Amino acid sequence: MTAGPPAQLMGVEVHSSVRLLTREPFSHDRRVMVVHLTDAGRALQEPIADLWRTLEQVSVRDLTPDQIQESTTCAHIVEKSVRDHSRQPPVR
Repeated sequence: MTAGPPAQLMGVEVHSSVRLLTREPFSHDRRVMVVHLTDAGRALQEPIADLWRTLEQVSVRDLTPDQIQESTTCAHIVEKSVRDHSRQPPVR
């Protein structure tokens, strides 16, 4: 799932405040901010990736391959619904 600009901005602000990343204006367009991980942010990349891998493995370990596929299909439908929340709901 992707995050929109307000959520992205909030995330950047929070992570900047705890010094996990830095922001600086882009040299050719001062309206654009360039975001870089700090050493502390880079140090967290692998531990966070490990947490996500573990979560993925644990969350599907008791599911059959068909159940995993069905769950993934449903998750994509939910994601699309959230992304397209402003459109009219389907008529049933």
